[in-house]
Amino acid sequence: MNRMKKVFEKIKLRYEKHRKTQNSFLNSIKFKAFYSNGKKDKRSELAQILDYMFLRVFLFFLIFSIVFFKKGNLYYSIFLSLMGVSIYHYTHIKIRNFKMLELKKEKRKEIANQKIYKEILNKTVNEIKEYIIELFTKMNFKKIEYIFNDNKSIFFKSTYNKKQVIIYFTNKKELDVELKDLKEFLLKLQNYDLKRAIFITTCDFTQDCYRFLKELNEDYKIILINKDMFLSLIEDNEMFPTVEEIDEIIENKIIKRNRNWKKYKAIILSDNKKTRYLILSIYLAIAGLYMSYTVYYMIMSSITLFLFAFTLILNLKKQNTNEESSWQNLKDLFENLWMFP
Repeated sequence: MNRMKKVFEKIKLRYEKHRKTQNSFLNSIKFKAFYSNGKKDKRSELAQILDYMFLRVFLFFLIFSIVFFKKGNLYYSIFLSLMGVSIYHYTHIKIRNFKMLELKKEKRKEIANQKIYKEILNKTVNEIKEYIIELFTKMNFKKIEYIFNDNKSIFFKSTYNKKQVIIYFTNKKELDVELKDLKEFLLKLQNYDLKRAIFITTCDFTQDCYRFLKELNEDYKIILINKDMFLSLIEDNEMFPTVEEIDEIIENKIIKRNRNWKKYKAIILSDNKKTRYLILSIYLAIAGLYMSYTVYYMIMSSITLFLFAFTLILNLKKQNTNEESSWQNLKDLFENLWMFP
């Protein structure tokens, strides 16, 4: 009995290990599909597979034709053709993997930026104060003091390289910082008798601001930090989301995409579509008898007839299994709600 128990335990462990590796493999495929979804190649998967195969077949016969024409040896030509295709295939995989890594980095950085930006926009004034102080402390700014704030902006005074500097943060979702806003900031800066400042916004600055700033370079030292520069500072100072957090966001996006696919599938195979499929199938079958392309019409009629049959069976199965249980589940939920103390 002990031997049998040990054997079953070993089988169980191997099965669990196999399942884990299979799940990780499937997850890696899903993640690769997610990363490659944003690339510029907009061909369908079938078109990509056909192009992939055709190119290698074409390369094989091209090398074969050239070598056979010059040498006249069949086996030598096949050997060189296979070698040429293999080298091309290996090189292509290496290049593709390198591009995939670059694409992965870009995609993950884009997701992290979106998460950070959304969090910043949704932070309260007190949370933003703590966040700015933490960020600039990591950048070796000393004695960061909060001065005042209004609804969307916060003033700080700090020391960097033994020189005082103003840190000004304004939270703007859509509108860029205009020249008027920059001039108002300069007036506030003059009240503190300081000429060094950092102006941060969650959006961008208009071109007037950048031009005006060039004229002020002799009198003031102001650094304008827009949304992209601000996110880069956050990344450089290790305040980005962790690997696990990014993976979780990607998984949620994949789940959401699968839900959308299920929704489209439910629409195509909905119960009210079956009558239309049947009518369309009969119409195509009759029309095919009087048209030139009879075979084409019969094929399309068969497809719609298959959709009708599949939809009918699927919805009958759903009705038998889910109709009563869904109502019962809803009824139980209401009963539990009333019983809650």
